[in-house]
Formats: sequence, C-alpha cells, structure tokens
Amino acid sequence: MKADAELRYQQAAAEHPEFQSNALSRMAQKWKIKRQYAKEAREAAKQGAKATGKAAGTVEKAAEKLALFVRSHKGAAVVVLLLLCIFLIINSVFSALPSLGTGMGRAMLNICIVFAQLERETIQKRVTDAYYSRCLKGFHMSGQAPYGFQLEPTTVEGIRTKMMVPDPAAADHVRLMFEMYAEPGTSFGDISRYFEENDIKVYGKSLFRPFLSQLLRNPVYAQADLELYEFFKSQGAAVVNDAADFAGTNGCYLYQGRDVKEDKDRSLKDQILVIAPHEGIVSSDTWLKCRKKLMANTTFQNGRKARNTWLAGKVKCGKCGYALKVTRNPSGYEYLRCNKRSDHKGCPGCGTLRKAEFEQFIFTAMGEKFRDFKHLRGGEEKANPKLTAYQVELAQVEAEIEKLLDTLTGANATLLAYANKKIEELDMRRQKIAKAIADLSVETISQQQIDLLSGYLDDWENISFEDKRKATDGLISSISATSEYVKIEWKI
Repeated sequence: MKADAELRYQQAAAEHPEFQSNALSRMAQKWKIKRQYAKEAREAAKQGAKATGKAAGTVEKAAEKLALFVRSHKGAAVVVLLLLCIFLIINSVFSALPSLGTGMGRAMLNICIVFAQLERETIQKRVTDAYYSRCLKGFHMSGQAPYGFQLEPTTVEGIRTKMMVPDPAAADHVRLMFEMYAEPGTSFGDISRYFEENDIKVYGKSLFRPFLSQLLRNPVYAQADLELYEFFKSQGAAVVNDAADFAGTNGCYLYQGRDVKEDKDRSLKDQILVIAPHEGIVSSDTWLKCRKKLMANTTFQNGRKARNTWLAGKVKCGKCGYALKVTRNPSGYEYLRCNKRSDHKGCPGCGTLRKAEFEQFIFTAMGEKFRDFKHLRGGEEKANPKLTAYQVELAQVEAEIEKLLDTLTGANATLLAYANKKIEELDMRRQKIAKAIADLSVETISQQQIDLLSGYLDDWENISFEDKRKATDGLISSISATSEYVKIEWKI
C-alpha cells in the first residue's frame, strides 16, 4: 500500500510542480494521497466481501436444491451419475486413442481388455451364485409350472416368489399317468393310447411319449418321505434338506448340479434335490415305482441309420403328415404304418400299404419320371442365386412354423384357432416354395449327376441299400401316401 501511495505522489508531482515548492506542501500532499488510497482500498474490500457472500449464498441455495432433488428422485440421480461416469470413461478412452499405436498405448489397451474380461467373469459367477443360492432355499426359479400345477404368489424367508398349487383337472390326469405306468405291464404307448381313446388332452394336444417320459421323472409331483430321501442318497444326489424334512407331504425340486455335465434325467449323481414349499400330488411309493421302471428301460442309440426301407425319411402319412415306419406281422409280411397311429391312435391311419409293393410302385414312378427328364443335359454345376433365395425363404418359413408350434403349449381356444390359421397359411407358402425349388433344381443338375442317377436306376437290383437311398434323395423331395392315393414331390 505504501509503495502504491508513493507511486501516485510521483505521478501527481510530475503533473503539478507546485506541490514540491516546500517540504510542508510535499508532506501534506503525501498524507492526502495515502488517505485517499486507504479509503479506496476499504471500499474495494467491502465490495469484494459483499460479492463473496452473495456467491456463497447462491451456491448454498443451489446445493440445497440439488440435495432436495436427489432425495426426491433417487433413481434419476443414479442415472445422471452413471451417465456422467460413462461420459468421463468415454472421454478418457478417446483421449488415449492417438497414443494406441505406441507401445504404452497397446499395453494400456490390453490391460483394459483383461479387466473387462475379469468383470464379465465376475458378473457371471455372481449371477450363478445367486441362482444356486435361491435354489437351495426352495424358490421357484422362473418358467412355466409343470403340468398339473398352477403358480401363485407367496413369500419365502421374506422374499417374494411363487409357489405351485394343484390344478384340479390336470392333477387328476397326472395321478392317472403315474398309476398306470406303475403297473408292470404298462408302457408309454398304452398310456398315450388310453388318453387318445378317452379324448383326454394335455395342453390341448395329444399326449406324446417324450412328454410323458419327462413328467414321470420329475420329483416335483412326489410326496417326499424317508424312502425317497434314501433313494436319492443312494443315487449320489446332493440332498440339501435334512432327513427330518422328508415328512411325506411336500414335493421336491431337482436342479442341475454345478459343473455336472450329465443330464439330470439320465443320472442323479451330484444333482441337487431340495424340498419345495408346495404339496406333492403322487405318493412316494408310486413315484419310486415309476422312476425305477424308467431306469430299467433300454435306451436306443440316437442317430441310427435307416435299415428297413430306402424310403425312410421320405414317405409320410397322407392323413396326418407323420412318418411311416415299417412293421412286420406274425406271418412275416412287412407293412408301412403311421407313427402317430402306432403311438396313441391319434390318426385314422394310412390304410394297408405293403412295403414291397409300395417300394416297387415308387421305383417304377422314379423310372418313368427320369426317362421324361433324361433328354435334358445340365452344364457345369454353379450356384443359382434364385434357388439360394428360395432355400433361405423355405428355411425361414419352416422356422416360423416351428416357433408357432412351440407357443401352442398351454394356449387357449382363441390362440389355437389363430395359430392353426396361421400355420395353414405358412404351410401353403412352404409348398409353393418347395415346388419352385424343385423346378429350379433342374438347372443345377450336371451331366455327371444325370449319368450317376441313370446308372443307379439301370442296375437297381444290384446296387447297395445306401445307393438306393442316394438315388431316391436325388429324385424325390417327399412322398405323401395312403392306401387310396400317393403324392410325390419331385426334385426334377
């Protein structure tokens, strides 16, 4: 302050020389400038303090409003905070992009990748742990209730979940299935035929063997007692509850064990058994009879090759569209029989089709069709874009049909009517596309393929079973047959 006052005095002396006429004038002038400068400094300090107080008050009010907003809108505050964090992360990443080409930049990028993978694995393990934690407490783990039950809201250990309660009509059907299969001489086919003959539907459809097999294995229906506890223990299952909890009233949940690759329907070893909060509807004794009978059943190998007829996979029932299989009567004659009819009499059947006569009929039709086609000569094999487009469209239509069929489980009458209409439309579209593919396939058959098919047909009696299947596959898409008519969809 003293230096500033001295500077002002020198400036005033330069402008007014009379201030330096004597010592008294100079001293008076200096004191006057110092008092003026001190006054200005005090005024500036007051103004600064006032501005600071006003700014502090504004900040304090803004902080109070922000705190009130956060208390009133906690979700919005969290979202804003997350967006801010994401912005900062993106900003830091983009700021580092110019240096990624350097050694340090690549090292930082690899570190980020490693941490991202670690985070994904941590989340995955946390979700898995939470799932198994809920399993061990007997919670219903989402999804539709098994046939015979309905879901109702409930609370277990203070946590809201769902509990199964019996559906009276469906539960009676389930009991009937278990009681019938518990009899030594009863098979899946016997049960499915009984249900079909008595017009008993499951989810509005006929009862099929795979569904029945899954249902009879499920301990959710059993009234778990000590006998059932000992059975699962003897099979190597991980039983969560104490033996005292198996009081013969509640059902059980069977969960896939951790790190167990074997399916729980095939092996009970290391699978997780938990007492469920709902009551079982089938006695433990009946359930165990069915389960032990299932364990003694012979499992056929999947993916077996056709052996009985070279038409396997091509010929379908003209009434229901199911595959026809070869059966033999006691006299040794072989016939083609509808699978659906054989399973549960859900189809009136295709009539009498003797295997040898039908195969000869198809072979004759193949020879006539190929003679009409034989004058054609194909060029080099090359991709036909139009044919490829039709094949893609056909796959999409078939996938849509499958999707609609999957949604019919548990559907009401209105949804069934809509689905049937939609499926009919899609099937008509599928047939048109299949015909178009067959028409275009002529253009893709080469001379070599024509010669090969000609050789097969000319030496039909001497070629192998597999060669007959190759020739059939080269000429025929599908066959729809009854004793009254035969419809062949050709590839040529």
